[in-house]
Amino acid sequence: MKDKISSDTKIMVRLIKSKIESLEAIFLVGGFGRDEGSIMVHEGNVHVINDYDLVVITSRSCKKNTIYELRRILEKELSIRQVDITIYNTKQLKNMAFTMYSYDLKYASKTIYGNEKILDLIPNMDKSKMPILEAIRPLLLFPVSLLQARPKSSDLSNIDLFWSYQQISKSILGWSTAMLIEKGLYDPLYSKRLELFENTFKNQKSICNLVKQATSFKLQPVFNPIAKEKINEFWLEATNAHLEVAEAILCKSYSTNDKSLTAFSRAYKRSLRNIIKYIFSSLTGIDKKSIINIEIGQLFLCKSLVVEDRIESKKFFKLAKREADYVSELPAEVSIEKLIDSFLISNPNSRNWHKKGNKLSY
Repeated sequence: MKDKISSDTKIMVRLIKSKIESLEAIFLVGGFGRDEGSIMVHEGNVHVINDYDLVVITSRSCKKNTIYELRRILEKELSIRQVDITIYNTKQLKNMAFTMYSYDLKYASKTIYGNEKILDLIPNMDKSKMPILEAIRPLLLFPVSLLQARPKSSDLSNIDLFWSYQQISKSILGWSTAMLIEKGLYDPLYSKRLELFENTFKNQKSICNLVKQATSFKLQPVFNPIAKEKINEFWLEATNAHLEVAEAILCKSYSTNDKSLTAFSRAYKRSLRNIIKYIFSSLTGIDKKSIINIEIGQLFLCKSLVVEDRIESKKFFKLAKREADYVSELPAEVSIEKLIDSFLISNPNSRNWHKKGNKLSY
């Protein structure tokens, strides 16, 4: 499997060098940057699960079209669902904000081309002081993974079962990381996060078991991770856990007395950060506000799908649809599947996934 990663790395470096003249360095970030990337052997073939994340450092700015073209070429060459490429110049490195992404780039990435010392330009950061915004991000980001993962039938194909489990695991790793950040216990390694989580929340056996399952799958994925008859129960348990953590941390972070998603949504829309997005969108015509409706709508829809009371379920479904209508107006009557699809299509974090479908190689 190391040969596969080594071979893919050489291809990435070669193609990036051929397209970017002002190249200074290339870094592999995310799981593969920490030697924890998901890779699996199935039917004699080695498969990279999900994507590669790359950071490219240049001395001059690079055109967006060049990056878009490069991503498409790499995805085709590597037969992979997605290759994420983020470009920074040296000036931007010096001014990087303290985020989980910038911390991991500086302290937990792998140099695959150029001078690794260039990352010394990034300001020093203390992981025990990770900003609370970094706990909020995964709670708003990964409900879309749960919507993608929702079992559509009791008889899923093996490939759909695999990807459903994979997306549920992403949500679990997201909210468990949020809980650690709130305690000042962030660590870039999945294996270390599991250890920290089990020590910190040892009295909460059910969520510890979920985190252990998700971490095990992330580090050593298998093609048949769960019995088909158990996937719906797994999805429900993970979704309820995500919502419970989200309600606790989001409402606390936005100082809402009413500890509910509806109270959070009102406070979130009125937050200074999002007011600035509304103003920016109005002044420039560049849409920065749709993602706010998408984030809130996805949370409401997940809540609708797990709450047992029918009246409450309908209420949250209507709230989710209202948020979706702000982005792309839907018919007055819409099915659950159509509403899920509207979020998957409109969310930039899931659009490519939804378009390409479930495969191991592309």
